[in-house]
Amino acid sequence: AMAGAQRDLDFIRLDPAPFAATPNISIDYAVMERTQNGAVVPCSIGWSDVGSWAALWDIGEKDADGNVTKGPVHLVGTSNSYIRSEGMLTGVVGLDDAVIVVTDDAVLAMHRSKAQDVKKLVEKL
Repeated sequence: AMAGAQRDLDFIRLDPAPFAATPNISIDYAVMERTQNGAVVPCSIGWSDVGSWAALWDIGEKDADGNVTKGPVHLVGTSNSYIRSEGMLTGVVGLDDAVIVVTDDAVLAMHRSKAQDVKKLVEKL
């Protein structure tokens, strides 16, 4: 990707085809575990690694019951949950610590503590 890169003002634009063919792995594994020249600088910049649905609950604006909702969502007796709907009216009754995500073609429902297990589910699809 770098061999075919183009300079554009202060940017380096990678060649799209080879870049798209690169493995989809985190920077931790791809770079930091393989370099002897890496450095880490501690700082407080208000950044959060939003790498899971539970993390979106962590940073989201919560209602009085601790719920974060996005889209057409109605809740009854539900607390500390992240509920997101991308169009379909979604009702949730009596759940605690849940993550429910509704898209046009799929529904994901899980306990918030199991957010890291989504990878296992995706591997089965």
